Amino acid sequence: MGFTIEDAIYEMHAVDEALDELRASAIAEFKQERLRSYYTKHPKVAQAAIDTLKEAQALFDAGFIPASLVFAISAAEQMLMDTLLRPIIHGLVHSEFAAELIAGAYVRLDHLPKLLFPIIAKTANVDLSTYSRHDQPITLWNEYKRLREIRNGVLHHGKRVEQGDASTALAVGRAMWTDVVEHVMSAVAPSE
Repeated sequence: MGFTIEDAIYEMHAVDEALDELRASAIAEFKQERLRSYYTKHPKVAQAAIDTLKEAQALFDAGFIPASLVFAISAAEQMLMDTLLRPIIHGLVHSEFAAELIAGAYVRLDHLPKLLFPIIAKTANVDLSTYSRHDQPITLWNEYKRLREIRNGVLHHGKRVEQGDASTALAVGRAMWTDVVEHVMSAVAPSE
């Protein structure tokens, strides 16, 4: 008798429940000092994402539209995962190994809002569940998710990219930096 589909579904639900419990306690116990400490120890945590976004712009300017979209959405993802999620998890879990395991479990897009959105709202007063770029009818988060699907289609299925989608991806990447990440990092910056 091997591992069945029912076993897999049970384990997925168990992981979801454990992550929900972690989320609830994380939001309740979250302290900005922990986040500040991570950013102080890792002052260049956002550099790779910024460099990737700059490369996306250079690719767009050179006419490499699909590559530009791939890089822009990858930059936004790096901002979410490496510049926001990982520091938050490390601030909540004091074991480096455990923090990396938990951060890896949160890679699924449906888990990110549950943990990140309340902490970002509490820390930087930016509510990603409702925030949208100027004059955009959908939220920044929904723009990101839509463009992430396009990026995945490019990478895994050779899908075509419209120039407008690449331009929007650049705007989403810039907004993720200036309207979200910079606000979080500024909110926890040490007072001078």
